[in-house]
Amino acid sequence: MTRVPRGYIARRRRTKMRSFTSNFRGAHLRLNRMITQQKKLILNRKMLAQVAVSNPNNLYTISKKIKIIN
Repeated sequence: MTRVPRGYIARRRRTKMRSFTSNFRGAHLRLNRMITQQKKLILNRKMLAQVAVSNPNNLYTISKKIKIIN
């Protein structure tokens, strides 16, 4: 059986995470496990989805702060 590459959705998610680690060197810039440990990412996808369901106004304020930081 031939190997099939993964889909582009997971790859896009990982490249978004890499944008937070642009100032690191070596494995801390390239490996996904290191990226999540290194940049103190408090809110992951599941937590953001829970906030969106429970209180959309808070999600709006969080997204505004993220845009300001980046």
